[in-house]
Amino acid sequence: IRKSCMTFFLWKSCKVVYDLYKSWFKKNNPSGSIQSKTSFIDDIIVIANQSSEWICGGRNYKMRIRGRMSCCEPLLEEYDLKNWQNPTKQFSGNSMEERCTPKADQFPEIQRGISRVHAKNSADIPQETVTD
Repeated sequence: IRKSCMTFFLWKSCKVVYDLYKSWFKKNNPSGSIQSKTSFIDDIIVIANQSSEWICGGRNYKMRIRGRMSCCEPLLEEYDLKNWQNPTKQFSGNSMEERCTPKADQFPEIQRGISRVHAKNSADIPQETVTD
């Protein structure tokens, strides 16, 4: 999942990437052991920094989200990550796009994560790095 899904991620928060990994792993290897969060994040940092598309300043690299989590993330639906979906839109009458687009204030503005090197739109332009 780690290398293959990196191209599909619209969001870059380490928390959602790890939750996605856990759900994918349970679905595809139900009798296996899930990698620890610390080890997984270390691996994501290595993969991101070896990629021409992603960068990460290290384990404590924090960034301001500012619109980076304001678009639909279809993998939330595919892997049933309800904790990351919009809590006011989790009803069957709402579209997948509505369910998988979080509210603006749903998550902390500053999170650990990775950034795209080549911005496709303003939401992908790297914001300043936050160190506290």
